[in-house]
Amino acid sequence: MKLSTNQLRIIIKEELSQLERDARDLGFSAWSDKLSEKQFQSLMALVADSYYSMQPKQEPIPQMTRDQFNQMIKEELSNFLEEMSKEEEQFFGEEIKALVDNPDELYYVKTVKPRNPYVDLEERQFLNRRWLEQNVGRYLGGGSFRDAYQIKSHPDKILKISNRYLQYDPPDGHEYSTVAEETNILEIELFNKYPGYFPKVYISDQEIQGIPRWLVIEKVEVIEYHSEFIRQLVRSFKSIPKSYNLINELIAEYFPSTSADFPPASGSGREIDPEQWAYVAWESVGYNEPERLKNVLKDLPVWDEKYGDPAQHSAERVGDEEILLDMAVEKAWKVLTSDQYLVKFWDMVNDLHIEYNELRSGNVGTDIETRTKFLIIDISIFED
Repeated sequence: MKLSTNQLRIIIKEELSQLERDARDLGFSAWSDKLSEKQFQSLMALVADSYYSMQPKQEPIPQMTRDQFNQMIKEELSNFLEEMSKEEEQFFGEEIKALVDNPDELYYVKTVKPRNPYVDLEERQFLNRRWLEQNVGRYLGGGSFRDAYQIKSHPDKILKISNRYLQYDPPDGHEYSTVAEETNILEIELFNKYPGYFPKVYISDQEIQGIPRWLVIEKVEVIEYHSEFIRQLVRSFKSIPKSYNLINELIAEYFPSTSADFPPASGSGREIDPEQWAYVAWESVGYNEPERLKNVLKDLPVWDEKYGDPAQHSAERVGDEEILLDMAVEKAWKVLTSDQYLVKFWDMVNDLHIEYNELRSGNVGTDIETRTKFLIIDISIFED
């Protein structure tokens, strides 16, 4: 008995239904990028188990070895993934199709003279920028290792491509690897692992050894100034404005404004600088130090208004002040640490050993569609 292609496809789609939905939610993220060899083997086993479980008990298992069956599944899965890849190309239009169909046009070879006069002339690859501008889109800029291009039919996405600078000598039988291509691999891995905090990777070029020369990512709005950085903290992490409003309510409760205050609490030392609170609240979760919030509140003149000169405080009054401070901080801290987007952000930062001072304007951005995501756009800040 031989498993029909249609039967296999039904089983495959059932087993991969969640992954398929995830892939489409991510914007046709390339399946080849999402499936490691280990995952591929696991899926093969799932499909095989599913097939055997669907057979009527009275019907014998097909007369073929497990290896033969797995080989058939592997071939059909490869076809399935190839069709998905074609769907991706169709989705992204002629520009990406041109990249896929014309890999030899992306680079040209030129003989160059090394700076060292004792070294012979050598052949090196150079990015074909003219072809890319004609077939993909306008050149947007570039760094030491990668160039960025607009995609004509998809203005919300950009192409990042290796300029093949600083090529490493590969082992025999292997494709060239460069700093840019290794950066591309890292960018794909980071988005797959932390999709909420890195620009979306839609599709990439996987060479024989799995080295992507180019990838298509979402276009993001770069946060260029510190004031924008603070505003983005408030937009992205909902607990920050919520905790700010709560702490102001608590201060108003603990120290009611008088009839002389207009508007209430204005100019009396009760108000908290919203920008200071936003940054300290955000950072305090990273350090896991609620004491930082307490320090902000201690600086408010309202405490001295209530208790007088700190140097003249009695032990009883100091105790009263600390109780109020601790109560306020405890309630604000509960709000902040209930924000899963904020907590998971700092978990990710710590997992990747990112220096906190690198999380600043210029290194982060936000999505153009909702402007609510807090995205790390400069992955060089944590490369070894």
